[in-house]
Amino acid sequence: MNNNLLPIGTVIKVYNNDKKYVILGTFCKIDNKMFTYYCCMYPYGLILDDSQINNIIKEYDIYINQEDIEGIVFLGNVNNEVNLWQIIMNKDMNKNMSNY
Repeated sequence: MNNNLLPIGTVIKVYNNDKKYVILGTFCKIDNKMFTYYCCMYPYGLILDDSQINNIIKEYDIYINQEDIEGIVFLGNVNNEVNLWQIIMNKDMNKNMSNY
């Protein structure tokens, strides 16, 4: 796996897990631990609890780091805007991750 950040919408396989996940965001801090990606189970997407719209059902979402990714099933949209974002974020990724 290369060290470039993957674009939002990328569908991935994670080691030791038979499910697929789609990347929803980057650089998430959970319980004082920094993760590279926030993902939800594919093809279900983000599943919210009916009783509280902001309460995400935890069995469908995961927080992972680059080294947890076994492979890419589908690469999310890449255009000039994403390329610029990747250049900026890849440059600062080690700095961002080491601050936490």
